[in-house]
Amino acid sequence: MKQAIVAVIFISAAVGVFWGWTMPMLSQMQALQKDIADLNGVMSRFYDLRQIKNDLTTTYNSISSKDYAQLNQIAPHSVKESDLIVEFEGLASANGMVLKRVDIKPTPKEERGVKLATKDSAEGISINLVIDGSYASLKSFLRQAEDSLRVIDVRALSFLAGEKDFYEFNITAEAYFQKP
Repeated sequence: MKQAIVAVIFISAAVGVFWGWTMPMLSQMQALQKDIADLNGVMSRFYDLRQIKNDLTTTYNSISSKDYAQLNQIAPHSVKESDLIVEFEGLASANGMVLKRVDIKPTPKEERGVKLATKDSAEGISINLVIDGSYASLKSFLRQAEDSLRVIDVRALSFLAGEKDFYEFNITAEAYFQKP
């Protein structure tokens, strides 16, 4: 009988140790396993992002300097008013027109005509041109401006009649550049 009581005491002690000490450790271990699974998921996402970064870097490095220069012409990194003026002067003179005036100013956000694909990645500048020439020269001027790499949106066009087939054209346009 003594042995049965000792056996019951040892079994009770074992159950007590199991419920009092081992069970809390098992629940902590389950919580740690959940944390490990979460961290493995984060690491997996990190490796995926690193692979995407490496792929984008490889793609970026594969762009030739000529192509990069052309991309920079589409939307330059900064407003270079002098470059715009030179470009418009060249277009005007190539088409037998006279560039009389160029006004360039930033376009307020609420007046922009184009919603850009990436928010706040580009800014617009408003351009007002006054040029003199014939109607055929104007068509050629606008065609060449359209074919240029620089993105220019013509917003308005008005004219004043002058001498025979000679007009004063007032063109309101918008050009874009990348934010720094």
